Amino acid sequence: MDGQHIRPWVLQSKVREMVAQQKSTSILVVTDKKVSADKLVDVVDQCRLAGVKDIGVATEAELGS
Repeated sequence: MDGQHIRPWVLQSKVREMVAQQKSTSILVVTDKKVSADKLVDVVDQCRLAGVKDIGVATEAELGS
């Protein structure tokens, strides 16, 4: 989250705080080929449960990282 590693069980509350502070319901999840599809789905699910309505997914390569 914001370039920092975060444990999956903490993600939903952190995203919920972010949504409340920024009044935003969109998020971009950046992943790489080392991340399994299951883990990516878990992250997207946690974001949805936190109230995010618009979730984008991009790879580090797409962002030029």
